[in-house]
Amino acid sequence: MKSLFLILFIVVATIATGCTSMPRGDISGTWTMMSGAETILIQLDKTEHWSWRGLQEASPTQEGRWFIHDNILVLRVEKSKSDKLPPGVAFTWDLRGVTTNRLTLYALHTEQEEHWERSANQPSDRTRSTAPVNGPVGQVVTGKER
Repeated sequence: MKSLFLILFIVVATIATGCTSMPRGDISGTWTMMSGAETILIQLDKTEHWSWRGLQEASPTQEGRWFIHDNILVLRVEKSKSDKLPPGVAFTWDLRGVTTNRLTLYALHTEQEEHWERSANQPSDRTRSTAPVNGPVGQVVTGKER
């Protein structure tokens, strides 16, 4: 599983301090995504902290800081249970669409579109509320429209 994350999701990113821009809607909260047959839970807190774990795991396998810059969702790894994911490595996806219950993302390195579904918990005091930047919530932005 660890090598799957390394192969499918890792892109080394140089992250400049203060490169935060807000998404079109509120994306903080708990999301689920599929990685093969495994369900992954991703928590995006309003404090810009994120954590990631398999559905069967009790504690996060990766965690760190998240932000969006130029419609790219960046999950910067600060702690990891895998020696293949050292601090400073980042997962990145092009953010293509945001609705209340679904994120549409594009992984450039795999050239595949992915969908994250919002888990049962909705945005709360722990999650960041954001104002629209590039259009209303639910608007799909493709690379051609940017």
